[in-house]
Amino acid sequence: MIHRQAKCSVICATAFGLALFGAGPKSPALAGVLGSAGTVQTASLESAPVQMTLDYEVYFGPLHILSTTAQLIRSESSYRLIADAETRGVVDVLFDWSGRTETVGVFRDGRVVPQKHLAHGKSPKRERQVEMLYTPTGMVEAVTIDPEPDLSEVNPLPEDADVGTIDPLSAIAELSVLFSRDPVCEAEYAIFDGRRRYDLMLSHAGTIAFEPSEDSVFTGTAMECDVKLEVLGGDRKEKSEYVETTSDRRVFVARPFADGPSVPVRLEIETGLGTLVAHLTGVSDGHRVLALKSDEDEEDVLDAKEAAKPAWAGANAHN
Repeated sequence: MIHRQAKCSVICATAFGLALFGAGPKSPALAGVLGSAGTVQTASLESAPVQMTLDYEVYFGPLHILSTTAQLIRSESSYRLIADAETRGVVDVLFDWSGRTETVGVFRDGRVVPQKHLAHGKSPKRERQVEMLYTPTGMVEAVTIDPEPDLSEVNPLPEDADVGTIDPLSAIAELSVLFSRDPVCEAEYAIFDGRRRYDLMLSHAGTIAFEPSEDSVFTGTAMECDVKLEVLGGDRKEKSEYVETTSDRRVFVARPFADGPSVPVRLEIETGLGTLVAHLTGVSDGHRVLALKSDEDEEDVLDAKEAAKPAWAGANAHN
């Protein structure tokens, strides 16, 4: 059983990981020389339009704890990312949490420029919201937080915490283009999500081949990225055992469709309490769909085949 103190850590870390790496070609920097804001000083990010939906199921050891759906809508000049998550299994019985994170922005002069970032999470006992608005050049203009942080429970943010930063989903939008063009995971971003300020660092760890599995729709070779976070403020003062013992974070990126964008196909977080794993269980680009088959699906197929048999087929089978 996951300790209550670890609840937020498990859910938030997972939601963060999938919001960060799980939406269309993205999921938050990279290949190229990064400026202070984490923006890429290389070729233009404009690319072909993309509309993709990704489904993930998350397990902590044997426990099914979270379902997440991420959407990426991207044109040559703009992007919109949405990540929805809700608890499952015993965690849902105990905490009944759900949340949504959303960002809209534009591509300008070879970089992402966020325009608006929203985050909302709720459970029966509490509700939390963040709204960030940006100037046309991508600087944070206004931040609304409800409820306000309790500084007796969380560490203070550094002065000018928002300066030179982007939100996590805008980083994802940038990665979605870069990963699809250059399959090398080397990146760094300065992130501010309204409550927390942290640096996100990704490094290339090679490739790995995934065999067919009943847990995931992806089969094939994926790029492995090591993920490191340096939290600079806004985090809880009292750390759970989950946070204290978190060691390795890995995200695996590949193309579910050969001619489609690169997306996260698996996420792993190692802790002293167990391993958290997110499996890619569904992909759709508006024209094609990859989905796991359930037992009910197989029964429906068998029923359909049985119904399609001529009347004499069943009789002959017994003769």
